[in-house]
Amino acid sequence: MLSLLFLLTELEDMALGKLAEAVLSQLSMVGTETFVESLKQLAIFLPNFDVC
Repeated sequence: MLSLLFLLTELEDMALGKLAEAVLSQLSMVGTETFVESLKQLAIFLPNFDVC
């Protein structure tokens, strides 16, 4: 039996995956610095993600 926490984690992963796909579909070629900054902005949606 799957736990509720596992199911919630799966749903969160799916939602974040959809968000990342949407962002990627709207991006054009950018430099490394711009790419890293964009990833940091996405990391705001990950509560346990440590942005260096």
